[in-house]
Amino acid sequence: MIYFVSKQQSLFESENYKPLSTEESIEMIKSWKIFMFDTEGTGLDCHIAKVLLMQFGKMDKSIQIVVDCTTIDPLLYKEVIEQSFLVGQNLKYDAKMLMAIGIFIRKCYDTMIAEMLRYFGFPRIPVSPEEYEEQKYDFPYHIKHTKATKDKPSYSYYELSFALDALGYKYLGINIDKSIRGTIKYVGITEDVIIYGANDVIHLGDIMNAQIEYFKSINAMLALQIECSAVLSLAYFEYCGVKIDEDKWMKIYKRNCTDLQKTIDALNTFVVNLGNKKFIREAIQLDLFMDVDTSSKSKCNINWSSTDDVVPLLKYLGFNTKGWNKEKKEETESKGADLVKKQKNINPEFADLYLEYSRLDKLCSTYGPQYTNAVNPKTGRLHTEFRQLDTVTGRLSCGSQKQNEDLAKLKGLPLKPRKGHPEDVCAYPQIQNLPNTDEVRSCFIAEEGNDFISIDYNSEESRLLASLSGDKGMLEVFEKGYDMHSYVAWLIYPEKIPRDIDIRDIKKKYHDLRQSAKGPEFTFAFLGNWATLVGNYGMPKEEAMQIEDNYKKGFAGATKYQDECKKYTEATGIIRVCRETGHISRWWDWKKWYARQRSKEFWDSYRERKEAGLPRSKEADEHFAARNKYDKNSVNSTTQGLGAVIFKEFTYNLYLWILDKGYQDKVKFCVPVHDEICEECPKELTKEVVKATKHFMETIGAKYCHRLPLPAEEEIGPFWKH
Repeated sequence: MIYFVSKQQSLFESENYKPLSTEESIEMIKSWKIFMFDTEGTGLDCHIAKVLLMQFGKMDKSIQIVVDCTTIDPLLYKEVIEQSFLVGQNLKYDAKMLMAIGIFIRKCYDTMIAEMLRYFGFPRIPVSPEEYEEQKYDFPYHIKHTKATKDKPSYSYYELSFALDALGYKYLGINIDKSIRGTIKYVGITEDVIIYGANDVIHLGDIMNAQIEYFKSINAMLALQIECSAVLSLAYFEYCGVKIDEDKWMKIYKRNCTDLQKTIDALNTFVVNLGNKKFIREAIQLDLFMDVDTSSKSKCNINWSSTDDVVPLLKYLGFNTKGWNKEKKEETESKGADLVKKQKNINPEFADLYLEYSRLDKLCSTYGPQYTNAVNPKTGRLHTEFRQLDTVTGRLSCGSQKQNEDLAKLKGLPLKPRKGHPEDVCAYPQIQNLPNTDEVRSCFIAEEGNDFISIDYNSEESRLLASLSGDKGMLEVFEKGYDMHSYVAWLIYPEKIPRDIDIRDIKKKYHDLRQSAKGPEFTFAFLGNWATLVGNYGMPKEEAMQIEDNYKKGFAGATKYQDECKKYTEATGIIRVCRETGHISRWWDWKKWYARQRSKEFWDSYRERKEAGLPRSKEADEHFAARNKYDKNSVNSTTQGLGAVIFKEFTYNLYLWILDKGYQDKVKFCVPVHDEICEECPKELTKEVVKATKHFMETIGAKYCHRLPLPAEEEIGPFWKH
């Protein structure tokens, strides 16, 4: 039965639903305690768009209530929503829309997030029907068809999808019609829209029950609870946003653009001085009498953003330009700065110029007017978008290249930005991977009368690795309060640093060796080896191998733990992100890799090519690249992924504390960066907010880091300090 709550009498003339008063609907929903929920709005930006409908569904599917929010005040439903458990699809959108009108959800289940957790590690890439059948994938998919072109015929493929219609087909074998959704903001509320809204919630309970059955079977109910709850704290981050000093930001951008042009001029001069006509052109000028002016200078003929132009120059200078293409899964020609950095010694003068160009080019193309364009004029703050399960570790990812159409229209910007025109872009910006400089971070500020608070864990990932592995050396570092870089230097340079020295004295007495130790420390922590040291730092092979040996002997417990993680993933295709919660990530095409690993034909072919001096086959390249990737993921995900679990759990607890205190109009979540949370609040609340934040951080940290404490440290000021 569908009930419709509205003051639009003309919409009651339908046999498909019955009218219901506001009071009757509230009393009915109150009795449910748990219900299926959805909203329909005029757009995606919660600060600009308006809520058109709210839909409530009883879990047994017998009743659906559709509320017309254009004539009925949604705040009348505030109490029942905030005191109930909501089941929805992509609830972050609904949560933000409600926050904008003063309603804050406390407890929820999100069918989309649950499905993303189930297929955590599966990329959203197309697979052919043949591969889909061969691998016996059971993921929710959309079948898509390409259009035929001159070069390619039309073909079909499957693509991983977490949309409601894909879930309906997977779990219930039904086709959920979503065709009306895109027209709602244009047609408004009609009979068809009301029926569509009711049908949008009717199947959510059945999908939830099917998903829960799966998570119970793998003992991952705690993981499911944490991820669904995190939807609300992430919604709060997006709703609150962060204030940016627009004038200072654009001043930095313009200076970077000026420096970029100077660097391009220097690169052009370098190329001209080479004298190779392949890379230069003669700037011939003609005077009024058509005489050639031979005094004109030669000009560089290279477009520095073009791979086709830059790669031949790099080869001419002696650089190896072969790089691994993740999408094509093969070696391709590359002009990447990382490749040049590894080979810097080949031509230091050019390398320095090119690396500076790459740095500045990224700054100018990424961190410019896109950020000031994203400032919402209604809030005066910059709002972005966070995704909680898009990375292999579960760390948050941020930003979107898709234009925020609601904001673009409001600001008079084109809905389709011109290529190469950052001033047109009005998308959700990346604010997690900002340049870690005081100047850039000082652009993110507190409102007048407020403090900007930054709190993060002290050496979170190292502490988690020490706790998980039980490595005696690592535990000693933290228990005795040693500096990790100094301890690593003591380990890897036994011939240069006395064995009886106090570790605390190394920072002062052997400063250069301590600095040199940072490279190997980070290399081995993230599953690099001696070859990585040779490639990244130009170390002699023998020295690099000895350093690796010293490090692994010193941290034998951590090395053993890492090896166990790799072996488990190679044998099962599963990465155990957090054993206590049941979080796992999958090596999505592991079946294919494992079949090759056990194939006599594959290894015979590999050895034959190697003995004949031939390069590895594309298949072998793909095989070893996959192994290297998942060896790293199998280890990194247990520390970074556990860190992500801790972050999601403590931010949700902090979000509930803010609601309990009634501070939702005062305390704002601004920026999350891995293990760091940035908040803003009135100065008179700063001490209380810092105390509460550190309490939840350290309490939840202790829950998962058993052998060591996870201390949190704060920075407070008028802007973002770190």
